[in-house]
Amino acid sequence: MEGPSHANQDASNIAGNVSVDYQLTKDGRYLVRVYQTNQYEADFEGQVIETGMSFILSFDYNELKELFSTRKEAKEIRKKNKATTKQDEEQKRLQQQQQSSQQQLP
Repeated sequence: MEGPSHANQDASNIAGNVSVDYQLTKDGRYLVRVYQTNQYEADFEGQVIETGMSFILSFDYNELKELFSTRKEAKEIRKKNKATTKQDEEQKRLQQQQQSSQQQLP
């Protein structure tokens, strides 16, 4: 055998790789991620621990052009999509009520 054996380098590491996300807003658009990764680097012959924090922006879109629209246009699109979703939910609820009332008739 030549060279050192590094098969069990992570044996003393209890936590391992950790990542925690925290929502800054209720809608989940802004997040903060705190992380720590442990890796064995053969080049350095040692353990490298990376610790950091990141700020994440999350956007929902249906079409690519929505990413490049102005804030006002994006707000109008979201409002329209929300209204459409509410209408769909209302129609489903009415259909379920009709089905349940038809099932209750003898």
